[in-house]
Amino acid sequence: MPPVGPMDWSAPKKKDPRAGERVRLGMSVAYSLDPPLHADQTPPRSYRQGVLLDISERGFSFKATDSFFIQRIIALRMKLTDQTAAIKMLGKVVWTLPQPDGSTHVGVQFIGALPSDWRELIAATPDPADKR
Repeated sequence: MPPVGPMDWSAPKKKDPRAGERVRLGMSVAYSLDPPLHADQTPPRSYRQGVLLDISERGFSFKATDSFFIQRIIALRMKLTDQTAAIKMLGKVVWTLPQPDGSTHVGVQFIGALPSDWRELIAATPDPADKR
């Protein structure tokens, strides 16, 4: 999935109560509101696009046009760069924040661990906000 464009990181940074170092990104993320909850179920046929805002080893936040409820399980398909393979996994919605433009910022906790090459990539990726 290609980047969706530059993000505005000019807003002042707030103290982040979440555990884990966050890397801010402006890339797309695909999600499905109808995930398979058992191994014998068919994977989602359609995904919706959101904008990945930041990511850590434990979860990520993204901007979406849908509404979400806390504890909802969603299917995810993410690709950080053109050089990384897309991964599919499940996540649990842990917070939501409605935005003035009608979109929603969504916090997701991964169910399961990220592949080791993704953890290494996240650890090595500089935060664009630090370049100010």
